[in-house]
Amino acid sequence: MKRNLKLWAMGAALSVAMQAGTLKAQIEQPVQQQAAYPPARVRVRVPESLQAKLHQAGFAVSDDNRSPRLAQLYRRWSRQDYPVIVTTDAALHTSHLLFDWYQRFLEIAHLRGDLVNLTDALAVKMMAYHDESEDAAVKKAALSGACFLLIGKRCLSGGNGDGAPEPWKGKMDSELEFIRQAKAMTRSPLFGYVEDYSQYQPRGHYSRSEEFAGYFRAMMWFGRMSFRLNEKNPEAARAHARRAILLCRALESAKVKGEDALAVWRRIYETTAFFAGRADDLLPTDYISVLGKQGSDFDITEDADVDRFIASAQELSRPRVLGGWAASSETAGGPDWRKSTQGMCLFGQRYQIDSEITQRLVFDSVLDYTGPKDKAPDVFTLANVRGVQLRAFPRGLDVMSVLGFGQAEKLLRVGGDCLYRNYDTQLKTLRKNIATPLMEAKSQQDLAAWRLRAAAELARKPEGRVPRAMSDRQWQLKQLAAALGSWTELRHDTILYTKESYTASQMAFAGMSKGGPVPPPPPPPKGYVEPMPHVYASIRSSAEALLQQLNSLQYPEDEALARHLKRFAENLKTLEDISQKELRGKGLTKEEYKFIEHIGSAFAVPKYGLPHHRDVTDAFRTEMDDLMPIVADVHTDVNTRMVLEEAVGYPMVLYILCPVDGKPTVCIGAVYSYYEFKHPMEDRLTDEKWRQMLRLRRAPKMPEWMGGYVVGKNKGKHQPGG
Repeated sequence: MKRNLKLWAMGAALSVAMQAGTLKAQIEQPVQQQAAYPPARVRVRVPESLQAKLHQAGFAVSDDNRSPRLAQLYRRWSRQDYPVIVTTDAALHTSHLLFDWYQRFLEIAHLRGDLVNLTDALAVKMMAYHDESEDAAVKKAALSGACFLLIGKRCLSGGNGDGAPEPWKGKMDSELEFIRQAKAMTRSPLFGYVEDYSQYQPRGHYSRSEEFAGYFRAMMWFGRMSFRLNEKNPEAARAHARRAILLCRALESAKVKGEDALAVWRRIYETTAFFAGRADDLLPTDYISVLGKQGSDFDITEDADVDRFIASAQELSRPRVLGGWAASSETAGGPDWRKSTQGMCLFGQRYQIDSEITQRLVFDSVLDYTGPKDKAPDVFTLANVRGVQLRAFPRGLDVMSVLGFGQAEKLLRVGGDCLYRNYDTQLKTLRKNIATPLMEAKSQQDLAAWRLRAAAELARKPEGRVPRAMSDRQWQLKQLAAALGSWTELRHDTILYTKESYTASQMAFAGMSKGGPVPPPPPPPKGYVEPMPHVYASIRSSAEALLQQLNSLQYPEDEALARHLKRFAENLKTLEDISQKELRGKGLTKEEYKFIEHIGSAFAVPKYGLPHHRDVTDAFRTEMDDLMPIVADVHTDVNTRMVLEEAVGYPMVLYILCPVDGKPTVCIGAVYSYYEFKHPMEDRLTDEKWRQMLRLRRAPKMPEWMGGYVVGKNKGKHQPGG
């Protein structure tokens, strides 16, 4: 391996002048006063623009990197003999790449085929119910239910409403056109209520091929369209109920290539539920349970029996997240959306606690703005709707504030984003009812919850011997950005399944030795692991949970898949063990230092199973797979017709002074960049569009609060509130 003699000579000359014992004490103990750091051992070429910052604070971050692959940066630094710091950012980002890969594999290798076969079998059953019944209402419900299933099938396989009688052919064609255009918020021809068709724009990893895009549209249709219980018109409510009842009967009686349809449905649902959470809406299994209590004399043709079924189903749980358009009772005198949107979905979009956080911290749970009028235009969360100043948008900071990041709440208050009636009450309730159970692992045990918990662990400060820089307020902001970046990747990976919330309607280290002999080549570089063992442990637990879930769902045995997941978990255990040794002040072994040096190879996602794409489809694996920049819309405001976009850009480069083998050393590593901005809902961004914005330097600025530790041009102010 080639040694960088010039940098080593520079570092050797500087190390002669420094007071090693004093500096070691400074970097390993938290201090109140931020004195400048003396010179230290240097093998890393630190940009001149960062040297003053690094000298004063002990760390600095540059946003000038344009390489989109994090693992590639670490491999490059290894070739350059740079001592690296393995950051929690790198571990969290690698887990995103790995889990997204496994999700894609299951979707394209198993779930898509299951969904095609299931819709075929159910549609045949619904048509049989139509042909067998002499009751006009049942025949209409069966035909309507068949159209519902066939729309999903057309999304998967192409085609239109040909073969369906009028008016159903026209309704199917209209639905399919709205889905294809993915722009309108309009009344559904088949269901009769307002649907946000902009949600059908394939995003996340689903924009990579038409095969994925079709699966996305079909599952979005089956996840969003609800057979509602509380229609104003009793006849409409009965029509929804009859369709749902027949669909449940079809699930119980149909066969899918010899397998019970309900078993196939459970496999699809349980797999996706593990990645993204349980459904927020009622499911066929809920309705089947209610039907079982109606008695043997239940007659679907009798309005009274159907009304009794509706009344029983209304006693079931109501949604916690508003997943589409609804008028607010606060402004319009309309029904509570939790009641008006209650109903059964074939699969149902999934509840996640971050969605409930964003839902509960906007209108109509949080009410009008109470801050100074002259500051209102600069408040990001505010929108003026028909003369009322509402909290129309949440912030990623809201999620992190609930999960324990004190800096997040401070930033929200400085920006005026807490100055709304009922905000503090909702915040307190969310912390008690959501954050505490999550962190104590008493709530959901799905992969999304595990990943969110790992990000939230960044709010905890490690106990023990840590670099002084990691006790600094600016480092806590860096951790906040890392948590937001990881959360953004989570929402990106689960964008199809997770129910999106809606606002209700209304250093001076450089120097050169002069003269004298050039010192001998340096020994191999020794690096450092960011000492956050609880973060690595949480990520490791999620990988082990995924392996256990794959086994429990009885997918075809794949030794390679299991081996790759185990290897990733073992790497996380190694980082956990190294972190604990660092916190106790114990030295590392040669093998541990070698592991750190080659972390770029260990975190390269192809190591964990990407060759399996050859068993599936060419579009499954592309050269874009390990790019870091991604984007995800997480909230929709129907009043302004804008969405809240959360995004990760190019990895940024961290320079930090760490105690390596007992000696102060400048280490280099990679950390998240993070963006938050509003964008028109008719143009929900895909990864491809976002990456083009970054390439053309047309992306918005990163949040201004990141400027405390980021040196560069890409930090700035947010857009005004509206």
